[in-house]
Amino acid sequence: MSVPRLIALAALGLTIGAGCAAALPRPSAATAARAQGRWPDSSLAQLEQGRSVFAQRCSGCHALPLPDSHTEAEWKKVLDEMAAEAKLTDGERVLVERFVLSVRTRAD
Repeated sequence: MSVPRLIALAALGLTIGAGCAAALPRPSAATAARAQGRWPDSSLAQLEQGRSVFAQRCSGCHALPLPDSHTEAEWKKVLDEMAAEAKLTDGERVLVERFVLSVRTRAD
């Protein structure tokens, strides 16, 4: 494959990933308060960081699933399976989990 074609494909992937990230909900003060009920050390900044890690690392290989696309149990399983693929540190995995579980609106 030619270099210009590789560059074009990479640019397309980044554009698609950015579009998917734009659809992700942003954590709010209310989201942070809910998160602190489960994880007292949570903060809005950490939830934003989890969103950023999720958007950057997960969109590199596939379209981003929205937080409501899985139950809490399914998210935990997906994150367990995908953390190594996405090269997430333990801390990053925690940030992503707290983000997706905190912004979900669907009841399990």
